[in-house]
Formats: sequence, structure tokens, C-alpha cells
Amino acid sequence: MRKDTTKKLLMREDRHSNRMLSIELVDFLIRKKKRIAYDTIDFINVFGTKSTHLNIKNTSCSGVKTREMVSKDNKIVTFNMVYCEEGSFTMGHMDLISTLKPNPPRLETIERPFWLGETEVTQELYELVMGNNPSYFRGLNEFPNESKHPVEQVSWIDAVLFCNELSRLQGLQECYTKVSKRDKYPSLCDFSKNGYRLPYEKEWEYAAKVGTNNRYAGCDDVECLSEYAWYKDNSNNHTHPVATKQPNEWGLYDMIGNVFEWCWDKYDPNITSIYCDHITRGHYYGAYDDAPISRLASDIRKNAGASFANKVLGFRICRTF
Repeated sequence: MRKDTTKKLLMREDRHSNRMLSIELVDFLIRKKKRIAYDTIDFINVFGTKSTHLNIKNTSCSGVKTREMVSKDNKIVTFNMVYCEEGSFTMGHMDLISTLKPNPPRLETIERPFWLGETEVTQELYELVMGNNPSYFRGLNEFPNESKHPVEQVSWIDAVLFCNELSRLQGLQECYTKVSKRDKYPSLCDFSKNGYRLPYEKEWEYAAKVGTNNRYAGCDDVECLSEYAWYKDNSNNHTHPVATKQPNEWGLYDMIGNVFEWCWDKYDPNITSIYCDHITRGHYYGAYDDAPISRLASDIRKNAGASFANKVLGFRICRTF
């Protein structure tokens, strides 16, 4: 790595918050991870405390974060994206097949790296991009930091439209398009585009498990679950500001609890209409009936209609690398 390039990266690093690497350095590591020069390693060691789960030995970059910015009408909102490298994992869990929506264990492969939102999309980001805030949990007196709460009462269609609009505002390629001019909403996704999209269900579970056998995102013991999730035992039956619990091993917050998160996948892939049920993941802040704590496991799946929206449904954004 040339010294002038190192200097450039060093200068760019100053623009990122603590525990982050510049996007240029991340890209460099990913491209060159089998033949890194010694001065590159020295550079990383100097800033090792600013990386998130960066393994120098095998140069794994999963968990590295970048800060993104979107501006509109003289307002600016920043948010973080987390890098998830390609790999294979065991998706699903045998114990859940008989009682919940089937997710039998099988080997799945993530063929392309992707970036996933560090948190669920917040009310402030959604409002800046879309010009409205549909959330139920808002109101200064009752929810004082509401802008940092996850946006909810968004349908799958709302989430798709948000992704396209955010891509447009950042000068990226829009992933979603309409099948024909007669269609009211986009229903096709081009995963080769560099803009924002909803994650595949398998991408979501892969990022939640991060190569572990943990039942819950971030831990395997129900006794420590309250450190990682807002759920029925600690939420007071409402959402909470994102990133106020501990993250999982890749630095992703609220992968369980707070709000359900839309995925791209249809619950029944044989149905052609976009108005069919789509997968949701991650559970939410409350509980229905006497739902067991096991329903917060990272392999639990739910579903809802594409146009359905209520106060338990939010989403997390993704980008193909």
C-alpha cells in the first residue's frame, strides 16, 4: 500500500466516528485480503481500536461499519451500515418446526457480501426521506427521544418505496422497478444495483447468527436476553430508541425485539402478486397471548401482507456489495 494512499485513508478516517474504518480502507482490505502489505497491517494496528470485530489474522471484515449521510431540505441524518461477508451457515432450527412457521435446518450460502443497517430505520431517517412519519409511538411528552425510535406502521410496500427514495437521494441505482406501467408499485428487485433494498430472509438470519449457534442474536442464554433486546419483559409494551441494548457479535443492534423487520421474500414463493404475504423477522417489543420466550429466537419467522401496516412492523435496509 503506497504511503500517499495511507495518508489519504488516514485523513478520511478523521471524518468517521469512533470504532469505524473508512470505506476506502474497507474496500481495500476486501479486495486485497490475501496479500496485504506490511505497512497496511501497521496502519490497521494503529487504528485497531476504531474497528469493529476486524480480525487481522484472517482479514475477515464482517462487522466493519461505515457512516452514511442523507440530506434533504437543509436537513441531514446519518446512519451506519455493517459489512457482512459471504459464507455458509445452518439456517433454521429443528425444535421449532412443529409449533411455528416451518424453518427446517439446512445449509445456506451467502454468495455475495452485503451491507446491513446497524439498526432498524429510525423515525428521523424515514421522515427525512419520505416526508412523513406514520409511527404510532410518537409524541414529545410520552416518548422524549422519539426520533431515534424505530419507525413502525410501515407496510412492505412502504419499505420498498423508502429504499428507492433513499437510493435516489444518495445518487445510487434504484433496486426496485415496476413490472409494467400499469403497476402502481415496484415489484421487481435487481440485486446487481448498488442502491438500498430489503434483505433476503437468509441474509437477515445469517447476520443475526454471525456464525454462532446462539438461539438469540447476541447471546445463547435467556437470562441475559434483556441485555440485547426490548421485549415483553422489559419494554413496557412500546418501542425504544435503537442501539440502546447490546449489539450482536457484528455490531448489529435490535436484531430481536423492538419491531418486526420486513424481508424481501414472499412467504409462498409460488405466488406472483406482490400483495401476498412477505416474511418478517426479529419479533417485537411486546407479546401476544402467552407467547413463550423462544419466539425471540433468531430463526423464528413470521409473515404479513405486503400492504399491511401496524405498530409492530418496521424494517432494516440492505445493500449488495
